[in-house]
Amino acid sequence: SYNMAILRIEPEILEGKSGQQYEFIVCSIDSKIPDIAGVYILALYRKVRGEIYIYNKLYCDKASKLRTEINKHKTDYFIDRPNCVCVLITDSINDATNIALDLNS
Repeated sequence: SYNMAILRIEPEILEGKSGQQYEFIVCSIDSKIPDIAGVYILALYRKVRGEIYIYNKLYCDKASKLRTEINKHKTDYFIDRPNCVCVLITDSINDATNIALDLNS
C-alpha cells in the first residue's frame, strides 16, 4: 500500500471501448503518488451530500513514472485546475499504454 491521500474508499470505475472495466483510486491532486507505471486521469470533483462526485475528467494518459507525469501536468492550462487525480497502478508501462488507449478511443 502506498501513502496516497485517497479521497474516497470506492474506486472510480471506467469502461474502455473494449468493454473492459478499470478501477481507479481517487486521490487528492497533491497526493504522494508513487513514481511507478500506471494510468492517471486529472479530474474535477465536488462534494455532493458528503460524497465525492467526479464531474469532469480533463485528461487521461499513461505514465512510466506516475508522480513525475502528474506533477508535470498539474500546472497545465485547463479552464478549471484539476483538484483530484484518478490513478490505476499497472505492472508495466505496456499495460498502462493499452489501458490508456482503451479509455481514450
